[in-house]
Amino acid sequence: MIAFSGSKAVGGIEYSEPEVNGFSESDTRDRFDTDDYRLLVVDNKYLTGFDQPKLCTIYVDKKLQGVLALSRLNRAAPS
Repeated sequence: MIAFSGSKAVGGIEYSEPEVNGFSESDTRDRFDTDDYRLLVVDNKYLTGFDQPKLCTIYVDKKLQGVLALSRLNRAAPS
């Protein structure tokens, strides 16, 4: 599953998150909580607003200044 803001052009073709995932952005949280989705690739979205116990790893490929992007990873999920 992917998450990104707006649309992205790849090879001259415009893509949107709902188009690629096959469901509405508003369904992302619930869909990610199913066994069908175990990986969420995010580009420029969910800095602090996606609180999901499955979220356990984050890779950041840019400098973070004044962003609390890691705040959702510093808690334990109930077992």
